[in-house]
Amino acid sequence: MNSRRSITPQAIVLGRPMETTTIACDLTRISTISDRDIQSVLVGVSGAIHTRMAEDRGES
Repeated sequence: MNSRRSITPQAIVLGRPMETTTIACDLTRISTISDRDIQSVLVGVSGAIHTRMAEDRGES
């Protein structure tokens, strides 16, 4: 059974989760891109990674 669920992307740092909004704010300080644009990319990347990893495990 393959149920779809909403996933909030997080990065694991020193054994605890970190929200993508925190990472987006950090990256905004060193770039000219808005934190909302960076967060959109981070969410998209995490979804793409999830899909590719599921394909490698034979899940579809």
